[in-house]
Amino acid sequence: MKCVSINELKFDKESLAAIKDIRRRSNLSILLSRIMPTGTITNIFLGNGLLKSSYNISQADFEALAQAMQSLPVILRRVISNIAREQQLYHSGNEREFWVGVENGCGVQ
Repeated sequence: MKCVSINELKFDKESLAAIKDIRRRSNLSILLSRIMPTGTITNIFLGNGLLKSSYNISQADFEALAQAMQSLPVILRRVISNIAREQQLYHSGNEREFWVGVENGCGVQ
């Protein structure tokens, strides 16, 4: 779908709450992407001697960690699409067009 310009858009309380929720979830996704590898590294090295750390490295599933990290943006995109789809049900006109654009991945310019 082509992204269209929307002029003179005013949001109601529900849309503003949804936008706030999207921002919160996006920030949490960024935080999680930073915490996940830190937690793994901490589990391997913190308070462990050389032998225990070596064993922990050999047992760590770095491929699973990488796959989990790669899926974070996909999960966030799905959550945003779900929020946008729900908002489309409650709105009409320009506000609905905005949420259609959000669901389709259109950005703000």
